[in-house]
Amino acid sequence: MSANVSELTSSSRALGEALRRLVEADLATRGRPSRESRARNGQLAGAPAPELLILPADRLVAEIYRCRDAELLHRVFDWERKHERRRSVLRACQRHLRTLGVHVGGPEREPFPGYDRLGEGALEAKARQLEPRAAARAYAYEWYRRRRQAVLSALRRRAGVEACRRAVEETLGGEPKLPFPGFEKLRASPEGRREVRHLLSQASVVQLRAALEFERRTKQRKVIERALRAEMARRTAG
Repeated sequence: MSANVSELTSSSRALGEALRRLVEADLATRGRPSRESRARNGQLAGAPAPELLILPADRLVAEIYRCRDAELLHRVFDWERKHERRRSVLRACQRHLRTLGVHVGGPEREPFPGYDRLGEGALEAKARQLEPRAAARAYAYEWYRRRRQAVLSALRRRAGVEACRRAVEETLGGEPKLPFPGFEKLRASPEGRREVRHLLSQASVVQLRAALEFERRTKQRKVIERALRAEMARRTAG
């Protein structure tokens, strides 16, 4: 019996070692070093609590819920949203900070100029005038900040429940990350077409694909989507 237990233990250790080597090989193949090696190489320099940030996401989430230091959690959230952007970690920071009286996450800019100066009644009236996509962005902004139920209800009626849910989810770590530098300069107006062609000509095919997916999920400007498809077709033909 003891011999069988010993053999099982040895087999388990061998399997664990094999799995570790496979993970390391996979990381090496993808060219992305582990968080442990990045910490050793100083790549987590400036990060709050690097001894926590090198943990796998599930273990880090558990530590977040044990922490009572709101200032530290806020710094962890800010660092995570700028670097790793692991949604489970961001969500845990946000939820636990809320229990500590601190609200983080969501869009950083007003959905339209003057939003913060308007009262509930004015925002409810404004919601009826917004395009559905703009109403969804306003919903996310309101949800992450004041959460006034009358305002949220008005925006939800205008944008739709599913669009509002997506807007909240997509802006958990702040504004969605742009697919390539200069993307925010793309304009759907006729006078912006030359600049659109110039910017797209400088992007890689991978960036163009990411930009098309980003545009479909966010602004949904048909002119920009057509320009992205045309540029990808030109690269493929070339």
